[in-house]
Amino acid sequence: MSTEQSNEPSKIDTTERSNADNQKASVVAAVVMLIVGVMVLLPTFEFLRSGGLSPGEHALAKVLLLSSMGGALGTVICTKGRRNRLMAIFPGALMGIGVPLALTAYVLLFHRHTLFKIECVLPLMIGTLPGFLLYVALMKPVKPES
Repeated sequence: MSTEQSNEPSKIDTTERSNADNQKASVVAAVVMLIVGVMVLLPTFEFLRSGGLSPGEHALAKVLLLSSMGGALGTVICTKGRRNRLMAIFPGALMGIGVPLALTAYVLLFHRHTLFKIECVLPLMIGTLPGFLLYVALMKPVKPES
């Protein structure tokens, strides 16, 4: 009986840890979504809405700079390990730059004056694809030489 009782608390403890880890992961995901939304998507939509006149001179450069910082910050927060975080800066910045460029190209190419929410998904995915592929390539585990 004593072995049964000792096994049950360890199962509960593991479940509590996994619930805490899931909760922490969901909070991190929410923070990253907020950062990406504020630093990448809002400036891009404002740039497209105003025709590039709202932020003043060099509007596209300002949007790209802000988006690259937001993309880099978002990937650094999501990545575990100090070495991996440093390597995640460039792919994150590339993803951040790709979003406004792809969305702007979509609007100009198809002469869109209004965009539906679902309509933005494909250009956003295409814009993040180069940075995402670079991120996956850089984050492959390195096998130690024996």
